[in-house]
Amino acid sequence: MDSLNEIDLSLDFLLQETLMLSEKIQKEAIQLDMTKDISSFEDLIEEIEIQENSNITRIEKPLTTTEVSRKLYPDENDQDLLFDLVDEVYNKGLSVLEEKKEILDKLINVNVNKNSYEENSSDLEILNNISNNQQSIEDNFPHSPGIIYRVDKGTNTFCIRGLATENLHFQIKALKFEDSKLQLLKASSIEDNLYFFETVSYEIAETIKDQIINRRFPIIEDSVCNISDPGYSWWMDISNGRFEIHFKAHLINRVERSIKLGPIGDARIAMLRLNQAHALLRSSFPLSEFSCSEKSLVVASEKPDHSSFLAFQDIFLKGINHTSLENFPDNSVGKTLYFYFLELSMIRKFWIEVESKLS
Repeated sequence: MDSLNEIDLSLDFLLQETLMLSEKIQKEAIQLDMTKDISSFEDLIEEIEIQENSNITRIEKPLTTTEVSRKLYPDENDQDLLFDLVDEVYNKGLSVLEEKKEILDKLINVNVNKNSYEENSSDLEILNNISNNQQSIEDNFPHSPGIIYRVDKGTNTFCIRGLATENLHFQIKALKFEDSKLQLLKASSIEDNLYFFETVSYEIAETIKDQIINRRFPIIEDSVCNISDPGYSWWMDISNGRFEIHFKAHLINRVERSIKLGPIGDARIAMLRLNQAHALLRSSFPLSEFSCSEKSLVVASEKPDHSSFLAFQDIFLKGINHTSLENFPDNSVGKTLYFYFLELSMIRKFWIEVESKLS
């Protein structure tokens, strides 16, 4: 029994010693782990400082104790943090890609527009030229009454298409939207050889229209007209201090010896008005000869160089009127004569312009 008790005590003693040794080993292991942890912590701090000094890694702010602990002891929360970090980088990457794609799309659009512009540059130039040309044409037309016309020339004859207007500038602008008037002018657009003739009043523009516009005339009048068909034009013979105007052609081959004045008036009206002006002419310059019939007008002066005689001659020859209303008697006949000679000179001037277009 004593032996058994001694054996039991020995076992108890060994068991206690074993437990004590085990606890001592555990304590030493824990202390060793803590020493290792502290060493690892110090190594981490040293590594961060080395990286900071060598510019390998830039840390904007110091790590907290929690952040250091997470580096030493990663757990499930650290995995979530890692996943969040991956998601953030991925999303930022998508954002950058989208921004680059947007920039690329803009560059592509710019290139497409540039190529399209280069391909259509000739069309754009044509449109710009048309617009600029129309603007230039409109700007040339003054804000005054007159005639807008077009010379419709054929093989042997020509016709002057035109219309009278109170404002040439406004009318040429309106023609862009008035197809009926363009058709009247036989024009496709305002660029289709449209001209203007400026007058001192709308009434004179109407007189020119009634006298000449929309009538057809032979290009070479002398070749188709003869004594039996004298044609439409007035003809003028000039000698020293004398001129004669034939309301009807009186010779063949008249173009070789006479000046063609054109269809500037009616012979019967001319005979009436010129005979009314006889006294006025006598008072204006030395008059040596005067006669007027339905066939012709003859005027001669004793002073061929007299300014008033030459001014009266220029009404028929050049379409220039040097007179003013004050030069005529202050009565109804005087005013009538003033406007008659004004109309006569304007019609002659218009015809001179038409002839220049024909040539």
